[in-house]
Amino acid sequence: MRKLLWIVLALAFVIGGIYLGRRIYVSARQTSLTKQAKEYIAAGDDKNALLCLRRIIDANSHDAEAYRLMAQIAEANRSPNALTWRTKVLELNPTSFPDQLALARIAVASGQYLTASNVLAQVAPANRKTVQYHTAMGTLEMLFEPNKAVADFTAALQLMPNDPTLQFSLAMSQLSITNSPQLQATGRAKLQELSTKSSSPAVRCQSLRQLIEDALRNKQPGEALALVRQLLADPGAEFQDWLLRLGVLQAAKNPGFQSTLAATERVAATNLVTAFDLGTWEQAKISPNGPNVALNWLESLPPGIQTNQPVALLMAQCRDAVADWRNLQATLERQKWGDLEFFRHAFLARALRGQNLEGAAKAEWEIAIRQVNGDKDQYGALLHLAAGWNWAGETEELCWAIVNQFPDEWGVVQTLTRTLYASGRTRALLTLYFQQAKRFPDNADVNNNLAMAALLLDAQEYKPAELAERTYKSNPTNPDFASTYAFSLYLQKRYADALKVMSSIQPEALENDQLAGYYGLVLAANGDRAKAKHYLMLGLNRPDHPPLPEERKLFERALNGK
Repeated sequence: MRKLLWIVLALAFVIGGIYLGRRIYVSARQTSLTKQAKEYIAAGDDKNALLCLRRIIDANSHDAEAYRLMAQIAEANRSPNALTWRTKVLELNPTSFPDQLALARIAVASGQYLTASNVLAQVAPANRKTVQYHTAMGTLEMLFEPNKAVADFTAALQLMPNDPTLQFSLAMSQLSITNSPQLQATGRAKLQELSTKSSSPAVRCQSLRQLIEDALRNKQPGEALALVRQLLADPGAEFQDWLLRLGVLQAAKNPGFQSTLAATERVAATNLVTAFDLGTWEQAKISPNGPNVALNWLESLPPGIQTNQPVALLMAQCRDAVADWRNLQATLERQKWGDLEFFRHAFLARALRGQNLEGAAKAEWEIAIRQVNGDKDQYGALLHLAAGWNWAGETEELCWAIVNQFPDEWGVVQTLTRTLYASGRTRALLTLYFQQAKRFPDNADVNNNLAMAALLLDAQEYKPAELAERTYKSNPTNPDFASTYAFSLYLQKRYADALKVMSSIQPEALENDQLAGYYGLVLAANGDRAKAKHYLMLGLNRPDHPPLPEERKLFERALNGK
């Protein structure tokens, strides 16, 4: 027996040694590949860096450092995947403050402001007293709440009073307070000081850029041109400043615009990033034929630049804008877009549908959906395309896919709600509200929506009367909750009780076209038909929110005295 025990222990030791040895080997291999990837990145060899990083991720899909490096490469190449990789890093390190800041920064740069806000809301209290947090919050707030941005940048500057970047950020936020000339003057004066006296080239140039934008806003093209010359003479000037000069010349209707554009094209043609930046500027800023101008120039670039992912995507957008379906199809069929293959197939679907090749278009769109493989950000990118192309069916399909897999994506829930509402699909709305209520049983707004849809459809299995009453009692001052509860009482023929509830709503809220029709129903049921007519007409003639079929039927019957 003892001999058998020793054999078992020996085998366990050997197996454990093999397992431990494999783990050591894998770890060493991962470390070596990470080192190689960093060396390739430093040398500008993104292709081999990505090969190393993919080998790392294939072996260990939880290697956060590999995803960080993927994000670094994507950011350098202006790839939409930067947001995806930063999101993945934070999923692996949800409490990492540096990773929270990195994701918030790229989310703001990508226009994903809700994502940035959600990320910053998860920052631990101890980290909210830091310069980095106040700076990140101020950067986000600058877009929507500049007064709060002033407060955050002021708090950051109190922690680092001599930091020129923070001085610039505070001055910029002050300049954006349009209802305070005094605060604007303070910010403008500080930017003027920084533009000449700061020892930081970045701060000098950023200050000049803000002053140029300020001069353009104030219709001072001569001042803007003088500031542009000062900016381009600064050693810290970048290619983006050439684009800023084009914008100033264009705004001033300066005769030198075309020759400057030609010179800028010659400079930009030698580099992938500058080519992408200028092409994007031409597409958006040259009116009315920007996409054609950008496309003509991009087609003159070397093939190596044209087929590189960001420029290839930009050219596809331009061909889409000018409805050049044949060339869009032909070009895309010859290319591969790596991590953005799903995007390429989506644009192929667009090109094929533009030629009325519906079957082939559907097949390409289905490939695009499959290649997303459940990635939330890529779903969002496809949703943006489908909505922009007015593809109602595909937009709805993507909304359902996102809502089913990511129920907390409230922006998509709202998009789907609007889509279903606009098409009068009350039954589908009921399904959506029921799904949301199961996932968020304590959300009063969701429960109210579910109660209203169930009442309209007489879907008693959801017990809508009880749900409406419970939701109303949770917040009796909410006009939407009150309206739903009053409608429930109306359906129970408790007309006096319904009128009492509706009368508790502020008069101005009753003029809201979404509530007015229900107030009209209750008034008519209580015999006040003259007053009811006004509100029923408001309910029927809702330009932004047309009534659902069931609502229209109710309002019209009440209007006709039935």
